[in-house]
Amino acid sequence: IGLPPPESIQNTRSYFGEINITGNTHDQSAKTKIRLKEIEEKSDDAFVFLSDVWLDDKKVMERIEQLFDGFAEQPPFAFIFCGNFLSRPTANLYINDLSDAFKTFVKLVSKYPDICERSHFIFVPGPQDRHAPKIYPRAPLPSSINDILKKRIRHLHLATNPVRIQYCTQEIVIFR
Repeated sequence: IGLPPPESIQNTRSYFGEINITGNTHDQSAKTKIRLKEIEEKSDDAFVFLSDVWLDDKKVMERIEQLFDGFAEQPPFAFIFCGNFLSRPTANLYINDLSDAFKTFVKLVSKYPDICERSHFIFVPGPQDRHAPKIYPRAPLPSSINDILKKRIRHLHLATNPVRIQYCTQEIVIFR
């Protein structure tokens, strides 16, 4: 498959102007919105990216607890958790094991009410997460996981893989 030659965003913008080319529902590009630029410049928001978050591994869960301890008083804007979410996914018990692992995660995160209330939690499936066919874009985690997490986490996002995150005027693409 041949791809078109790369071009700078400035060159693209000279042709498209303020038209939103990202595929979301807004008519105008976030890059051109002055108010969003002002918010972004004044903000000290942080994003925390984690990959291969094996929720069934005791050592990983201990490290996540240390991470939450560190952010307990000043939660970041978002935690982006990228799979694989199980260290050894078994085909016939995958959904049960995944549900149990996320229940353990909910017990842990529930100890940090400010984080649960203020931070966004974005979960991006990894290549070995077996809830969907191995084609891209990968489907989000199953809705049963949403039901487990939504009880405690206010801003929950079960994302596809890849996913595009827009924060003010910035676009972050995660492809795992």
